[in-house]
Formats: sequence, structure tokens, C-alpha cells
Amino acid sequence: MTTDTFSGDAGRELAVDGASRTGSVARWTFGIGVAAFILSRIYMLLFFNSTAIATDLPIYFTYGVRGVDLGQTAYSEFSVEYPPLAYWAVTAPRQLRRTTVTEDELVAKVGLDGAFRHYVALYRGAMIMADVLAFFLVLKIGNRLHPRGSPWMACGYVAVTTPLAHVLYDRLDMLLLLLLMIWIYGRVRSQEAGPLSVWNVVSYIALGLSIPYKLVGIVVIPLVLFADARQEPANRQRFMTGGILLSVCLAFAAFPFIVQALSSGAATLSFLTYHAERGIEIESTYGTVLMALSLVGLPIETEVSYGSANLVTPLSAGFAAASPFLLLGMLVLLAFTLYRCGDRDREAGTQAGMLAVLLLLVCSKVLSTQYFVFALPLLLLLTVQLRPAWSWFLIPAQVVVAIATTLVFPYLWFPTYIGSGAPNPYCLVPDLSWLPCLLLALRNTLFLAMVAAFWWALALGRRRKQAC
Repeated sequence: MTTDTFSGDAGRELAVDGASRTGSVARWTFGIGVAAFILSRIYMLLFFNSTAIATDLPIYFTYGVRGVDLGQTAYSEFSVEYPPLAYWAVTAPRQLRRTTVTEDELVAKVGLDGAFRHYVALYRGAMIMADVLAFFLVLKIGNRLHPRGSPWMACGYVAVTTPLAHVLYDRLDMLLLLLLMIWIYGRVRSQEAGPLSVWNVVSYIALGLSIPYKLVGIVVIPLVLFADARQEPANRQRFMTGGILLSVCLAFAAFPFIVQALSSGAATLSFLTYHAERGIEIESTYGTVLMALSLVGLPIETEVSYGSANLVTPLSAGFAAASPFLLLGMLVLLAFTLYRCGDRDREAGTQAGMLAVLLLLVCSKVLSTQYFVFALPLLLLLTVQLRPAWSWFLIPAQVVVAIATTLVFPYLWFPTYIGSGAPNPYCLVPDLSWLPCLLLALRNTLFLAMVAAFWWALALGRRRKQAC
């Protein structure tokens, strides 16, 4: 009896001691992640000159000057390659301008330094705020998805985003990441409350706004709407729930288009023609396939058009034409996977929506560097949800994707090295040198493999859940 009591007490002491050590590790990990986030962002803002490397801010600044300073009408008087909400985002800093730029100054590019520096400060300030909010939401989501999730999510977020410093605050994608994190957080918060809870409505608002920002929500909405409608026991309630959520989403999606169309008219949709005419971008999945085929004799060369480097081959036009149909086929298969997940699983709808965003990138004829600003945090969240036991491999693989992406663009992209101006013997454009091509193949293969692994985990995990 005495021995049994002693053993029980000792076991409880060991359990308490183990829990204490685990909690201590979690606190240290969380502290390291937050400190790394703060230090890395201070370095980016104060010491990392991304404007001297490769930036789109001059393009955004020109949009702002034409639309705000000169009073020109976007889309009709000058072309814009983005949807209306994204256009409003890049022109917003010019609303707080200190001086007005004239058309002569803009054309001659004279006397713009002060105005441009002011624009850059305001734009990056907005993006760092979006980054901080996205980081906070990632921690909150991780904490709700998995016990002790926040500490590892803090380190993971810093690890996958910091290598992308040159595009983090000089592109539009940080705000898109924030919209996606608001969507996911709203879904997670409403998991037990039901489809018509306030947080789920917030998630649909975020999805709706992602459409006039960068169109991404289009591939997500059918999946999450299907998952939510299936929560209701009767068909009438399903149609009512789906109708309410869809109406909210479409209202926020349509509003920016309607407002812009009041001044720009039908030209508001001209950005769609711009993107439809683009070729096979060199970083895309199709680009990797074409470069592989060039090893067995496929004629290949590069051309710079539509703001990107594209591959010109006898197969390029066919690949570009097939890409929307491939995406549609993938989304239909994903919807079938979600259908097999069961009537009561809204969590699967969220995961399927995240996979839909990633499939959009896999099947797109353009896979620009900045897209990984939102793609890698999505992979991070799917790791915690679907493959937590594989975190030791998947998170380092995501970091490799980020590093390979940055090595290719901008460091191995141009004929001369960034900064030094010395000749680059491994130039990607136009030489298609073996090193950046190999890095792109590695990155795209890892990216595709992780998307496939999470899709399989979603299907397999739900089948096991139903069997139980």
C-alpha cells in the first residue's frame, strides 16, 4: 500500500515537472519568436533598403500622382493592372501629400524625391501595421487550432516571411495576407457558434473585400459557403443561411467596383484584359515544366512583357490557355473532397478554402515572388491543422521555399549583381542559367508537394474521422 501511494505521488510529481518544463519551453519559444519579429522588422524598416533592390513603389507612386495630384480618372485615362480596392490602397498615401506634383514633373521625373520619400514612408507604415496585425492574428489562430500553437507559430511566421524582406512592404500582398488572416480567424472563432454568428459574418466580409483587392476570394467563397450551408438540417434553412452569407460577401465585393465604375465606367474591368493577355511567367509551375522540357530540345527564350519575365516556347500559348481549365478541374476535385468530409464539419471548409488559394497559385500562369507573402503563412497554418507531427520537416521546407524565392529574385535575376554591379554569371533573365532554374525547380516542387500533402491529409483525416 505504501509503495503504491509513493509511486502515485512520484508519478504525479513527474507529470507536474514535465508540464512545467513544457510550459517553460513554450514561453521561451514564444518570447524568442516575438523578439525575432520585432528585431527583424526594425532592421527592415531602418537598415534594409528594398527600394534600391527591386520595388514596385515607383509604379504605385505614379498611380497616386495621376489619380490624386493630377485628377485623372483611373482605368479610362490611364491603365491600372489591379482591381479597384488595390488601386485605392496604393493611391491612399497621396491623399496625405505635402506638395502637389505637376504633370511636367512626373513626365520629366524631376523634383520628385521629396514627394516620393513621403509616399514611401506612408505606404510602408501602412504595410508594417498590416504585418503586425497579421502576426497577431496568426498567433491567435495558432493558439486556437493547436495546444501551445502560438509559440511555434511566432517563430514560424518570422522564419517564412523575413527572407521575403524585399517584397514584404513594397508590394500589395501584405494587405491581402491580413484579409486572409481575418477570414481564417473569423472562421476559427465561429467554429462552435454557427454559420450566422458575428465572427463568421466578419470572415465573409474579409473574403468579399479580397475580391476587389486581388480576386483571391473567388476561389474560396463557393467552398466555405457550401460547408456553412450544410450545417443546417433542412434545405430551406440551408438556402436561407447560404443566401444571407453570400449576400454579405457579394455586397462588400461589389461595392468598390460600383464606386469606381461611377467615374471609370466599363473601363473599370480593363485590368482583366491585361491579365488575360499575359504569358507564362518564368517563376510559375508551367515555367518549371517548360524549362525541364528545354533540356530535351524544346526551343525556349525569355521576353519581358506585362511587368514580368515570360517564357516563349511553342507550348507557351497552349499552357496559358489551359491554365484556367486546370484550375477549375482542381477546384472541382477539392469540392468533392469537401463533400466527402461530412455534413457537420465547418473546419474542413476553412482548410479547403486555404488549399483553394494555394491551388490558385499552383495553376496560375503567373507565380510572382510576392505571392509567397501570403502563401507561406497559409502553409504554416495548414501544417498546424493537418500535419502537426510533420512540423519538424514542413516548416524548414517552407523556409527553404522562402530562401530559394529570394535567391532567384532579385539576387540571381539580373545580368549584374544587386548592389555591387558586378557581372552575374548565373543570370536568370535572359540567360536562363542553370543555378536559378534549379532553385526555381526546387522551390516549385516543394511548394506543389506540400499542397498535395495537405490535400491528402484533409481527405484522409476526414475519412478516419467519419469511420470513428
